[in-house]
Amino acid sequence: MSPTKRIWAVIFILLIIVGFGALVLTHLKKREPGSGMFGAVRVETRYG
Repeated sequence: MSPTKRIWAVIFILLIIVGFGALVLTHLKKREPGSGMFGAVRVETRYG
């Protein structure tokens, strides 16, 4: 595997992870903050 191809593979994987993370975050933001464990943790870290 050439170095340039490896760099593009890493960028591609990072883009997928970031996109998936953004989807999950927007999905969680649609619900009321504090609903569920993740919401409680996010509120605690935000205001704590």
